[in-house]
Amino acid sequence: MNTLTISLLAGNLVLSFVLFLLWQRSAKQTKALTAETEALQQASNAIPADLDALLGEQGKKLITVEILNPIELATAKTVFAKPLAGMSPGAINVLVYKEARDIIAQQLPEFGVKAEVNIHNG
Repeated sequence: MNTLTISLLAGNLVLSFVLFLLWQRSAKQTKALTAETEALQQASNAIPADLDALLGEQGKKLITVEILNPIELATAKTVFAKPLAGMSPGAINVLVYKEARDIIAQQLPEFGVKAEVNIHNG
């Protein structure tokens, strides 16, 4: 009985030590991931790589437009948009952005603006 107790205590001690080492390693990984997350959050404010490629030359300017309510716009325009939005919101977004591009391309020349209006996927 005494040998069994000593064996169980030794096993418990070894298991506790292994768990302690795993806990320390987990804490280090958590700290590293937290630092990486903070760095990524700060970097997310930078210009995305695809926009950087679009700008190319120094001094070139680019205006971006993000439509925040594409589903609302589509459902206000046509009755078929609401059922389609539930099945394929991506298709609705494509249609709304194409129409927005066309509206902008039509209206800019009225103000004397010569512009190339494109849709870029992020």
